[in-house]
Amino acid sequence: MFDADFYPLEAIRLMRQRWQETKGIPRRIPMIGAGMKAAITRKRSEIATRAAKTRAERRSQSRLSDLARPSKYHEERVPE
Repeated sequence: MFDADFYPLEAIRLMRQRWQETKGIPRRIPMIGAGMKAAITRKRSEIATRAAKTRAERRSQSRLSDLARPSKYHEERVPE
């Protein structure tokens, strides 16, 4: 860190002082509200998964019904 000049000398002195106070143990602050946000994200993900499944089912049903009915462009013509 020091050799590569990533931080100025004053910043390194401040970091050393902080490390001495905390004995090198990082301060872990819990994220307030993270549980609620995670729950909302999971719910949205579940809804999106269900919606994608429903769209896929409807697409396959419409393709099957398209194959079952004759197209108006390919009607058999009876000779007169």
